[in-house]
Amino acid sequence: MSSISLAYCPITVDDIDAAIPFYRDALGLELVSDVASDGHRWVSFGLAGQDGLRLVLSDPGAGRSPDDGDTLHRLVAKGSGPGPFVFATDDLDATFERVRGWGAKCSRSPSSSRGARATARSATPRATTSASTSPRDRRAASLAIAARGMPHPAPSRTFPEFASSLDGMSDAREFHKPVRRPAELFDRLFAAEDPAEVSRVAHSTAHALLSRVRSDPDSAVVDRLVAFTSDHGIDDIAELWSRSPSRSLPGTLWRLYLLQLMIHDDPQTAALLYERGRTAVDSADPVVAGAPVPAGPDELVALIDTILRGLFEGDFAVALDRAAAFSRVQASGSAHLADDYETTEPERASAFTTRAARLSDYARDLSAAAALWRLDALT
Repeated sequence: MSSISLAYCPITVDDIDAAIPFYRDALGLELVSDVASDGHRWVSFGLAGQDGLRLVLSDPGAGRSPDDGDTLHRLVAKGSGPGPFVFATDDLDATFERVRGWGAKCSRSPSSSRGARATARSATPRATTSASTSPRDRRAASLAIAARGMPHPAPSRTFPEFASSLDGMSDAREFHKPVRRPAELFDRLFAAEDPAEVSRVAHSTAHALLSRVRSDPDSAVVDRLVAFTSDHGIDDIAELWSRSPSRSLPGTLWRLYLLQLMIHDDPQTAALLYERGRTAVDSADPVVAGAPVPAGPDELVALIDTILRGLFEGDFAVALDRAAAFSRVQASGSAHLADDYETTEPERASAFTTRAARLSDYARDLSAAAALWRLDALT
């Protein structure tokens, strides 16, 4: 039977130049190669005593479509990137101090107690490192590295007090006599990682937001909700709703905010896709969506804001139907542009194909959510 060994270990970082000195000088890895292609870089490091194994740094867009690269960049920026990656070190204290000397902020330092863990977050290469001693051999230690976030940072409080702070990590210990701890400690230590708690927070915040605003649709409040991603970005909403099922209330709100962000970020491309799709579809979707003819960038920005506003102060199901129709027109335009670029610019064609598939999925999910809302079953 042939042998198999690990050859490459990829790590995604948002700043290659800032990351190189951290991995080379702070961690002591050997820089083996620095390859650039199509505006991206792949920087390989060797590890002492592990010939043939390479740790490869790259930016989020390297080897990916623009849409996938943007998605990964947002994940890395909010601390949800790939990882952690675990290394062995024969001197935990020295390694930890060296890493800290490179600007890492320590949240937990090495300890001589069994099962102790050291954690440091580096500001320069956007990485988090943690080291822990083995309970069986205090001289053995490990160092873990994750892209900007292990554990994940808590959501900011700019979105109305819906997300609870998530922090803490329990120590690995040998058997010992139980210790009495305050009851609230367990919420602080473990609730953040509980999928049931994540789901509960997502659903409760979505229902609380929608019911409160729709019961008394103050125009100033609605204006702030429509402009939320423009003022605060998408990360706070992502923390709340991005992991919710597509045909749930929080999942529906998440998709609508993503659709709005796509139009606001690049209204010119959105207008191109919409116009191409409008002339190609043979359904009533352009009429249901309600965009003027022709629809320029400014008109589409106004349209998606109007649709989102309808969630809070109009007929919720109608707003979802309009968003679904809009998505189908955009998907049609993306698919036709992908065909146009297939022979001349295959990478761009692939990006448009990916967008078309994603928009088609959004359209199906939003249509299903509208039907569920009418049945009073969208939860």
